[in-house]
Amino acid sequence: MFVRVFEQKRNAYYRSMVYAVLGSGLEQQYIVLNPHTHCFELVDYLDDQSQSPRAFVDVIQSECSGFLAYHGAQMLKYKHFCKTNGYEFADIQDLKGYSEVLENSEFLADIFANKCVPFETCEIPEKAFPDAAQWNYILTQADGDAFMKQFSGFHDSILETVRYCEDGQSATAYAVFKNCEWSGAAELCFEGVQMVKIKLPALACFRNILDASLIIENESVFWADASLKKADESYDGSFIRALCLKWRKIS
Repeated sequence: MFVRVFEQKRNAYYRSMVYAVLGSGLEQQYIVLNPHTHCFELVDYLDDQSQSPRAFVDVIQSECSGFLAYHGAQMLKYKHFCKTNGYEFADIQDLKGYSEVLENSEFLADIFANKCVPFETCEIPEKAFPDAAQWNYILTQADGDAFMKQFSGFHDSILETVRYCEDGQSATAYAVFKNCEWSGAAELCFEGVQMVKIKLPALACFRNILDASLIIENESVFWADASLKKADESYDGSFIRALCLKWRKIS
């Protein structure tokens, strides 16, 4: 599971794998790893202090392979640890996550009590993308610039197909671009989709893209079929805004 988190202290976002999820619905909390403080943090899903409630956590990838689920009696080990070590017991009814977290009662007690635990103080390994061998992730502008150079800036490429899907927590768009003369074909996977606009060319016989933009900012990505200086949702062409982008060569 991969998310974007809003950090109030910096008034900025960061992205993290999710190590555990507590509760359900609007009451959910997430255990994530802040790359700026290099600490595990317990963050609320919803900012219920603002006049207009907003989410602190945006789900990018909702897939939870490797997660275990603990309920009721399965939390007795943690409860016993709290009782014997002087921690206040947090009565957690639903907890799912990696075994390294769920089985680490000291870590659970610390993060429930303090909301923050330094990474180096606990024996929990940092998680990588489970599909990193199949996809190339674009997480920074440097990643985006390198891909644009490799794919010839989308010059003379054609948007062959777009497939959009939702799973209840996040939305994904798969776009296949063919640029046979220059760079072959590539599939781009936009995760945590926020907006998609596909505009057909004025002349049906002219589908070639002459130029494109790939802008990474605020831990999100903006692709457009024109050379833009900044992300612009008023642009009168095709564009996709999402929280994350990965790609792979398909020919």
